[in-house]
Amino acid sequence: MTLSKSEFDVMDVLWVCKIPMTAAEIVAALHNSRWSENSIFVILKSLSKKGAVVLSHPKPTSTNYARTYIPALSLEEYALETIGVTIKRGKAGKNINWNTFIEGVKALAAKETKGS
Repeated sequence: MTLSKSEFDVMDVLWVCKIPMTAAEIVAALHNSRWSENSIFVILKSLSKKGAVVLSHPKPTSTNYARTYIPALSLEEYALETIGVTIKRGKAGKNINWNTFIEGVKALAAKETKGS
């Protein structure tokens, strides 16, 4: 599965917040005025077609109920799928040194953890 930059930004909010969210809540969490609720609905529809998000329980609002969304896959699952697609694309994937790769991922994770 390939996500556009916009789709990844929405998924990132859902992964970080770890709760079912409405489109309005996603807009607020993005801290970016260029997104409207309608734009987020279009992105969520695309993510739903790709199997990246699913509808959760409706959330009451002041006048009705709003749809909430949750990720259908974790960031780790997405990363593994993306790596798998990348490796399958070329012949070089057959020669990957998995020990070096895993150590690199661990080092990156440690660096990110210290930077947080």
